[in-house]
Amino acid sequence: MTAPFQMRSSMLPTILVGFCLVFALHYHPFQPASSTRMTSASDEANTKQPTASLTNEELLEKTREVASTLEMLQEWTGHVMDYVSNQATFHEDVVAQEIAVKKKVEQLNTQDDGKKLDADGCYHVFIDVGAHMGVHGRFLLEPLKYPNATNAHYFFDRWFGSRTTRDNRDFCIFAIEANPKHRQVLEAKANAYKKMGWRYEVINRAASDHEGTLELHHDVNDEVYDHGFSVKVSEKGAVDIPTLRLASWVKEHVGPRKLPSEVYGDYSTVRERGVHGYVNGGPKVVMKMDIEGSEYVVLPDMLTTGAICHIDFAFAEFHPQHAPFAFPESKGKSEFILTDFDRAKKYAKSIGKVINEARNCKARFKAIDESPHTSDEVPLPTPNSKGRKK
Repeated sequence: MTAPFQMRSSMLPTILVGFCLVFALHYHPFQPASSTRMTSASDEANTKQPTASLTNEELLEKTREVASTLEMLQEWTGHVMDYVSNQATFHEDVVAQEIAVKKKVEQLNTQDDGKKLDADGCYHVFIDVGAHMGVHGRFLLEPLKYPNATNAHYFFDRWFGSRTTRDNRDFCIFAIEANPKHRQVLEAKANAYKKMGWRYEVINRAASDHEGTLELHHDVNDEVYDHGFSVKVSEKGAVDIPTLRLASWVKEHVGPRKLPSEVYGDYSTVRERGVHGYVNGGPKVVMKMDIEGSEYVVLPDMLTTGAICHIDFAFAEFHPQHAPFAFPESKGKSEFILTDFDRAKKYAKSIGKVINEARNCKARFKAIDESPHTSDEVPLPTPNSKGRKK
């Protein structure tokens, strides 16, 4: 039995003793000893006079009062016992939930055993957090097929170098997506790219600030593509999704990765601002984030743990329109609530400002606001198509 429960159950004797004291003081009032020493001789004489005995009616009334008090004491004792019993049931439920969460995480880890979820051997890394159908990975690997993806092309060309000099064999893409609706589509991309000699990994978890599960809700206004699959409560009901603490994964598997012995592309012309001025081309980590509100807890967690400093550049979309919404209490973390649109917007602005102005952190951040890519009808590449290596 846990310490909190032991404390609550130990309150029972104290409560019962308290009731008994109230009962005793009510019917046998306490007289201080000092008061007897201050009485006069006449008072002592009066005290020696015999007191009148109670009549039958008075005795009956006193008996009724005692019976009523005992009945009240019995009733409150029952309440206390009910409280203790409820606490025991609550404790058992909490333990059962923790066991269920652990089993779900273990099951997911077993499913991921066949995948390489670390970034060893990757020169450049693109982390697509909230991948949806995985189009941003395609913008990087197949830019000519998506001429209208101007934001993505600008960011990729700036940080990874020109599409004419980079080589897809130097890249690893990690597509992190919570919605089970998109799993099959993402796996199809991973299989197609594997045949091309490109590395594209799918992580079927919800990016979060803790390991466990997260309650997410389907988008009632978009049943086909489900873009609003998020923490915002909807009428479609909730789904428990296993989580990935993004900060821990980046620090353990991306930042300290082992670089490949051979690099195929030319990245010498890339110049970006680092911690101590501008730096030339080298291995880069770029992150895109679109996780429908969870960014409000994931990005602060990456800040406080230092994980964001393993990222060279991050671009993210904030979702203040989802407010008010709450992130439930988790181990060591209190409940976090965004009450309204304005507060959520100010909070997002503060996050970006802290990342960009941190003097000893190389990460640079850009908040974006773009329309979701609702579909992807472009055929996947095959080994016989042009540009197998790039």
